Amino acid sequence: MKKIIIIFIIIVMIIAYMLFLKSTNNKRVSPILLSGVHTFLETHKEFGQPIRVQSIPDWEKGKRERVHFKNGRNLLFYLKDDIVVTVYEDFIKGERKIIWDNYSSDAIDAKNVERKADITIPKYTIIERIELIAGGKHADILLPSITRETKIDIRKRIAFAILKKEKLRSLTMFSTREAFNASYSISYAEQHPGAIDGYIGAISMHTGEFED
Repeated sequence: MKKIIIIFIIIVMIIAYMLFLKSTNNKRVSPILLSGVHTFLETHKEFGQPIRVQSIPDWEKGKRERVHFKNGRNLLFYLKDDIVVTVYEDFIKGERKIIWDNYSSDAIDAKNVERKADITIPKYTIIERIELIAGGKHADILLPSITRETKIDIRKRIAFAILKKEKLRSLTMFSTREAFNASYSISYAEQHPGAIDGYIGAISMHTGEFED
C-alpha cells in the first residue's frame, strides 16, 4: 500500500511539472522595444506580433533596432528623434528591402542637387533598383573606378550626378559587388569581414545629404 501511495505521489508531481512547463511555454513574453518602435507598431498591426528584439549600433541620425516577429518576419527599424523613419525587411536569401519610409520629397533641395551634380560621371552599373512604397526609387550603384581613397568631395558630386541622371530619391555606392553583398547580408559580412570596405558613400533618403 505504501508503495502505491509513493508511486501515486510521483505521478502527480510529474503531471504538475509538465503542466507548469506547458503554461510557461504558452506565456506571451513582450519584448522591450524602443519607445519609437513600440509606438509605430501600435499603429501598424499589419507587421505582426514582435517576439524578440536585437540591439544594434546607432546610425548617423539616431537609433536602430532589429525586431523578430511571430510570423517569421525580421525587420530593421531606423529612428530619428525617436520616430521610425525607415523599415527594412531581411529575407532568407540575404536580401534586404525597404518596406516602409516617411521620406519627404522636400528633403532634397533641387538647386543643391544641380550644384553638386556638376561633374563627369565615371562608368557605373546599377546593381539593383528598388521601388519605394512611399514613391520614388532607390538604387545600389557599382563604381569600380572609385574607392574610399577617392576624395569625399568627388564621391559626393558623383553621387548627386547619378541621382539626377537616374531620377532617384536615394542611392548607395559600392566599388565592389562584395561590398554590396556585405551591406545587405549579415552572414556574408561575417564571412567576408573586409568586403564592406568597398562601400563608398550614399545619399540618404531622410536628409538628402551625402553620407560617407
